[in-house]
Amino acid sequence: MKPNLCNASPQGIGHSGEYGKIGFCRCGRFVSHEADSPCKVLDTANEKDYLPIPDDCQCNESNCPCGEFLSHSVFDSCTAKISSKDISIVTDIFSKEEIEILYENIKANKSESTDEYGRIRYALMSNSVSQKIFDKLHNVIKKVTDLPLQISNVTYVEYNLLYGKPNLPAHVDRDSTELILNIQLESNTDWALGLNFETYSLVDNSALVFNPNKEIHWRVHKEFKDGEYVRMLFVRFGNQEKPSDYSYLPDHPDNEMFKEVREFRDSLRGF
Repeated sequence: MKPNLCNASPQGIGHSGEYGKIGFCRCGRFVSHEADSPCKVLDTANEKDYLPIPDDCQCNESNCPCGEFLSHSVFDSCTAKISSKDISIVTDIFSKEEIEILYENIKANKSESTDEYGRIRYALMSNSVSQKIFDKLHNVIKKVTDLPLQISNVTYVEYNLLYGKPNLPAHVDRDSTELILNIQLESNTDWALGLNFETYSLVDNSALVFNPNKEIHWRVHKEFKDGEYVRMLFVRFGNQEKPSDYSYLPDHPDNEMFKEVREFRDSLRGF
């Protein structure tokens, strides 16, 4: 149950004063915000530029009893844990004819190899994807959300030893995407996809739908064999009228924000 005075400070005072309000302490040394929304890292914060901590200040690094807010020093990395419940699985997305059309669209684009992740990538231009495919993708996303989203990017990738060692560490995408359709077009091997502390196995012509900026996502460790492949279509949807900006999120898998998920991923080795 949420207390009447609810924030990350003891006794409900210091940062916010009442439930639902967020912001900085009077001294500017601590910030309070939602526990599932990492704040922008204050890389330029210098302690000598801040006022002394007032004697009656209740600020400290803590979690609110309701679990929805936290506080931390502006001189430290944000400790918020990204969390979202907007996760769906959709199946039987394309007809056989539509898949044939889609592969023709893919062949019309130039490839861009990304050896770091053991994959080859095709960034599909909007004028190279048939309207029939676009219509199908929009119909799929309308089944899982009422948000006014439009396709912002379509990318085809194939993971294969031909292009390096397939690997996908824990990360977020740091762009304006609100939902992504992670469609498994075709695969001849199992390779589970992880979101936070859960794993999901896809079958061909199915997709995992989630926000790639709110869900830490990854693939389980796997040693691919010669001839094994996983072919995916990534369809990104954004709000063109009110685009989000997640560029402040960490861009390196070794960042502290990914530590627990990274450890969870490593614990699954051999399973």
